[in-house]
Amino acid sequence: MATSNDKRDTDRRRPKGTGSVQELAPGKYRLRVFVGTDPVTGSPRQITPVVQAKTQRQAQKLLDKSREEVTIADPTGSTATVGTLVEE
Repeated sequence: MATSNDKRDTDRRRPKGTGSVQELAPGKYRLRVFVGTDPVTGSPRQITPVVQAKTQRQAQKLLDKSREEVTIADPTGSTATVGTLVEE
């Protein structure tokens, strides 16, 4: 039985839309940042850079910086295929 002092994984999750950090190997992390929705297909677009960081906290800071850069850049463009565009 869990007590009020126990930390669950859901308590430490970041809010939706803020990205994620996954440790691939010691000191190597994959960041995932949502960059918007494809205007043609409507599917979500993400960037997933792999970075070097000493700690997960440092990787989180790199994620926050990447998210700010994406917000400034405001990507436009589509991953739609020629077939999808011809059908429309």
